This record gives sequence, structure tokens and C-alpha cells, in this order.
Amino acid sequence: MGSDPVGAAIIDPSLVPERLLGNEKTVLVPTTAANREVARSALVGAASGAQVQSRELTLHDQQNQLADLRRVTVIGLLAATTLAGASAAISAAGSVLDRRRTFGSLMAAGTPLRVLARALRTEAALPALVATVGAGTGGVVVGQALLRLAEGEFAFTPWALAPVALGVLVAVIAASASAPALRRVRSEPLAEE
Repeated sequence: MGSDPVGAAIIDPSLVPERLLGNEKTVLVPTTAANREVARSALVGAASGAQVQSRELTLHDQQNQLADLRRVTVIGLLAATTLAGASAAISAAGSVLDRRRTFGSLMAAGTPLRVLARALRTEAALPALVATVGAGTGGVVVGQALLRLAEGEFAFTPWALAPVALGVLVAVIAASASAPALRRVRSEPLAEE
């Protein structure tokens, strides 16, 4: 057996139980570049309308499916990032507005706005960053383990870092949402209660 990854087996159909035969049949025909289309045309004629696939067509179909999966993955990642970013921003801004009295008191006591803003950015970004980097790293490890089981080797691509990078983007969005809410609290007068 050479470097060809596809092995061939010749089986007498009468030896295989009827329930295992199914509707799909495989016929392997050795060809060269010069006679490939002639052999395919002969098989199509003999196949009585059944579909005839070549290795090239099968690989082309698989590449199309892989491209579709990539597109779906990118769309899913972008949708998840948009929703997570919006959720994190709303949560961070809501946290500031829920504690406006506390922040107003801290500002009235002389706490610089930049100190409060830094604390809020850390409060909003750190959990999102830890969660997304942890989940992204876990996903890469699990994906690589599954790939190793399926193909016997590791294949690291830049796409593996996409969820982690998008998670960092979500953390930045969450951190940036607290500053405008804090400025709004600063502009409000403290209510006497």
C-alpha cells in the first residue's frame, strides 16, 4: 500500500447479508489523468441514473461543506459577541446606576472620577475576561483532543484564538460602558433623604 490514504477492498456481494448492503454501492476504478473522464462517463452510463462520484468531486463537496461550516461559525461567533457585549455593557451601566447614591457620595467626598472609573472598568471587565478566556481555552483544548482522536495529530490554527479574542472584545465593551454612566451620576445632584 502506497501513500494513497484510501484503501480498496473487493467484496463479493453474495457474501454480505442483505440487510447490510443498503442502497449505496462503491466501485473503485483505477484511473489516470488522461482517462479519468472516460472512466467516469462509462460508469455513469452503467449506473442506470445513480449518482457517480469521483474522489475530486467528493473532496470538492467536502471543501464546500467546510467553507459553509466556517461561515456559520463566524456568524455564530459574531452574533454571540454582539449579544454578550450588549449584555455586559447593560449590566455594567446598570450596576453604576443602581449604586448612583454610593458613587455620588464617594465623588462628593473627593474621590477622583478616574479612580472610580478604573475600579468600575476592572469590576466589569475582569469577570468577563476570566470567563471568556477560560471558556475559549477550554474549547481549544477539547477541540484539539477531539481532533487528535479523529486524525491522530494536533492542528492549531489562528481560528482557535477567535473566541478568546472576541471574549476580550466583550470585556472591553463591558468596561467602556461604565464610564458614561459614572459621568451621568456625577452630573446628578445628590438627593437629601
